[in-house]
Amino acid sequence: VVERLLPAYYAPSAINSQPWYFKHSGEGFDVYQVKHNFLKRKVLGKWSAVDMGICLAHLYIANPDTFNFKINANHEDIDGYTYFGSITL
Repeated sequence: VVERLLPAYYAPSAINSQPWYFKHSGEGFDVYQVKHNFLKRKVLGKWSAVDMGICLAHLYIANPDTFNFKINANHEDIDGYTYFGSITL
């Protein structure tokens, strides 16, 4: 299943920041966005959210028959990250 995350590894992002983090949960993964420091937030602006969409689009294109995105109310909070959603591949 981890091999199915490879498209995220190759997905482009603003200033090569790759703000995504995947945590295995149940049958899929919880997707988190890195909380950047003040300076990086100023430089990146809203690009981190765009980067997250690009990452998920790459995963969808590579796994169109099995990709599913949802918001899980029971997600785990992780310091330094913001929960973005949950996926199954």
